[in-house]
Amino acid sequence: ERHEIMARSSLLLLLAALIGAAVAFAPMPAARRVVVAAPAASTVVMTKCAGGGDGDPKGDKKRRGKIKSLVAKADSAEAFKALILTPTTESLLLQMNWKKRMAMQYPIKRRAAEFNVQVPDSFASWQIRPRCTAKHLLTTSM
Repeated sequence: ERHEIMARSSLLLLLAALIGAAVAFAPMPAARRVVVAAPAASTVVMTKCAGGGDGDPKGDKKRRGKIKSLVAKADSAEAFKALILTPTTESLLLQMNWKKRMAMQYPIKRRAAEFNVQVPDSFASWQIRPRCTAKHLLTTSM
């Protein structure tokens, strides 16, 4: 009798497993079916810059490029003073986001150190605390 009960329980277990497998692999009704479309071949050429948007950089990206090109053009102490240490360049820096403005001090100070040029402490409001002071409260030092 004990073997008969175990045989029945294992038969029921096998039957439940078969029904579960049949339900799992059975085709789904049309209302519940998920259709995955294959991607269409595209002939559009992507011309966006890495940050998205249209092709040309905006805002701080453009200003950072201008600052980096000015730093690269400054190939002597006189050129550095004429290109970098000007009110125009300082106002360009003051228009930047505070994190980008703080980051731009390093290439400028590195280039100044190459030519033994002293950058004023108040230049581009790098010493102002808190760092995220609103732009309209910052003033040029030159």
